[in-house]
Amino acid sequence: MPHEALVIDDDPEVREMVAEILDSLGHRYDMATCQEEARELLCGKRYSYYLVDLEIPVRTGKGLPRIQNGENLIAEIIQQRGTRKEPIIVITGHGKQGPALAVRMMKLGAADYVTKPFPPTGETLDKAIREALGKASEDVAMTCGHNTTASRAAVPFEGGRMVFFHDRVELCGATIIKGHVRIRKILDRLRQQRPGGRFVAYSGAKLARELEIVAGQNAIAEAIRDFRDEVFDALKARGITCGRQDVIRSGGCGYRLAEWIVVEDGEEQAAQTGRRGAK
Repeated sequence: MPHEALVIDDDPEVREMVAEILDSLGHRYDMATCQEEARELLCGKRYSYYLVDLEIPVRTGKGLPRIQNGENLIAEIIQQRGTRKEPIIVITGHGKQGPALAVRMMKLGAADYVTKPFPPTGETLDKAIREALGKASEDVAMTCGHNTTASRAAVPFEGGRMVFFHDRVELCGATIIKGHVRIRKILDRLRQQRPGGRFVAYSGAKLARELEIVAGQNAIAEAIRDFRDEVFDALKARGITCGRQDVIRSGGCGYRLAEWIVVEDGEEQAAQTGRRGAK
C-alpha cells in the first residue's frame, strides 16, 4: 500500500507545494489547516507520517496562528500513536529560530525539521520524508527480527479482532474482559458503528449519563485507564506491545474504538457454527 500523510499547514501556497512533492513520491495525503481539522482527521485514520507546520490556528478563520498550537498538536499525535513509529516532520518558516526549535521538536518526538521555503536541492522535503520513513521501517524490523524473547514481546500492535461473548471479551485471542463489569458496558457503547462503518465517539460525560454512573466522567476515565493496563498485560503475554491509544482512542472527538479494531459477535458466530454442524 502507498504511504499516506497528514499535512497540517494553514498556507494554501505551501499546501500546494507539498501536494506536488507528495504526488511526485506517489504518496496519498489529507490536508488540514488548523488544530481542529487535524483532530477530526486523526479520529478516523492512521497515517504513515505527519507533516506539521508549527504556526497554525486552533480553528479555521478564528484566532491567531501560534507556534505553541503546532507544538500542542505534535504532543497529541505522539500520545495517540503510542508505541508505533510513524514519523512527524516539522515544516516551518521560522528559519532564524531553526536550531533552537529543532532541538525542542526533537525532544518532543519529531523525526526531522525542514524550513520553508523548501530547498530545491540538498536537504529537501523529499529527502526528509524518505529518510524518516526508512528509519521508521528499520526500527520496526529491528524490533520484530531480534531472536530474544524480550524483543519478540515488543512487536507493535497492528489491530485485530475484538470478539464479544456473553461472559467475556477477547482481543487477538486474549481475554481482556471477564464478566459484566463497568468497562464491558462502556465497550458495548463504543462498539456501535455509524452507517459509514466508523465507530461512534462518546464523551466521558455522555457515557456516564447513558450508563447512569453517579461518579460521572471521572469514573469513566478511571475504568478506561484500568482497561488499557489490562489490555497491555494481556497482549504482552502474547508477544504484542499495545500503546495506550491503540484500542480505545481519546481526544477532541471523545472516546472511540480505533479504526484498526474489527468487532465481531462471538455468540452469533457460535450459533452459526452450530447450525452448520447440524446440517
